[in-house]
Amino acid sequence: MALPSGFSTTLSYCNTWPPLASCKLVVIDCLLHYDEVHSMGLDGHAQNFLTYITKSKGLGVTLTLGRQDVCTNWINPETGKTEAYCEPMLCQLFGATKVESVDASDYEGATYVQDLNEKWEPSSDLANSKYSSILDLGTLEHVFNVPQALKSIAASCEIGGRIIHVQAHSDFCGHGFWQFSAELFFSWYSESNGFGNVEIFIAPLGRLDSWFRCLRPDAGQRCELTGSNVPTSYILVVAHKTRDVPNLICQQSDYAAIWDKSNSSMIKSSEASKPIMQTILSPRKILRRLRAKVGFHLPSSFKISLVNQCYSLKKKITPWWANRYLVKENVGLLIARS
Repeated sequence: MALPSGFSTTLSYCNTWPPLASCKLVVIDCLLHYDEVHSMGLDGHAQNFLTYITKSKGLGVTLTLGRQDVCTNWINPETGKTEAYCEPMLCQLFGATKVESVDASDYEGATYVQDLNEKWEPSSDLANSKYSSILDLGTLEHVFNVPQALKSIAASCEIGGRIIHVQAHSDFCGHGFWQFSAELFFSWYSESNGFGNVEIFIAPLGRLDSWFRCLRPDAGQRCELTGSNVPTSYILVVAHKTRDVPNLICQQSDYAAIWDKSNSSMIKSSEASKPIMQTILSPRKILRRLRAKVGFHLPSSFKISLVNQCYSLKKKITPWWANRYLVKENVGLLIARS
């Protein structure tokens, strides 16, 4: 499918809601410098993601976790100036009808002062409010008690509403307390917890034209992304709330499948989630076969050399995203189809 006229490879944005097909909706410049996109807040990836998920339905009444900086070159058409915080941008580009914020401190003028580590005071206005959209654009990784924060925002999301995360995925060690995997969000935003239509993407930080859609792993499987080839990246998540559930439970899905004795067809090995060349070049398998052939233990120096050569070869011939549970997506086409 061709891109609508008006898409370009420059930093250019639509200044109206709802977005028009002729507007320049997306950032497609894949040559941005690292420091231009390494800023949690409403940056290029966040803007593209919000464009994607609000094409058919605006944000409505919105809560942001922390007041979010605007980290793009968007200019408010009403003032002709850039904005420090995201509220005008959310209203004008993404259909927010009201934007409130919650933070542990009032230093940035949040609507509500509430420590996300703690349960929200039941009698407070915050705890008794319901939101169509809740945005976490780089806040949750700075919260120690993530389970409590997730419970609080799940309770504050109205039925039919959405929870949106743009979070640290890989190579952010030291940026905050945590980095997040698709497994957490698939397991937390499950049908049994009252959520559906969950979409998750891995977004490499150095380019804005490609995302990698995470597919929900089969029973007993994992979508593991490890090794030095995995780029610095965000994880983009949207989950739709379908019903209220009083007691939310989260278990890692592959272990839950193992514990489920009724699932006799489950594959317990994680090998199926690995690309074929990673399986073939497994040092452990090669050493096991060599030992069976020669009939004696191999020297340690040989083992170390073999392991190093296998990993070096895998890095050269296997892209980091070569995983059965990842699908490469062109961001512009994805938004055009939405």
